[in-house]
Amino acid sequence: MIGEWWTPLIIRDMCYGINTFDLLCQDLGIARNILANRLKKLADRGLIEKHCDEKGSRRRSYRLTRKGKDVFLIIMALGSLG
Repeated sequence: MIGEWWTPLIIRDMCYGINTFDLLCQDLGIARNILANRLKKLADRGLIEKHCDEKGSRRRSYRLTRKGKDVFLIIMALGSLG
């Protein structure tokens, strides 16, 4: 999962507060189908969770779970080795 190109970038963006599908798509320049696939994989593995912004709203955002935040720390540590 971490070895996939988009995963660290998605997790990074979410840590920086970019947490809606449209904003992630725009910031990363990723195709919508690829982003949808990666978000599903991250959710299935417990790294992120969907969050409803308002009661009755169709708007969704994504949040890192504790596990996702831990993965972000690992990514940052690996990046500092270079």
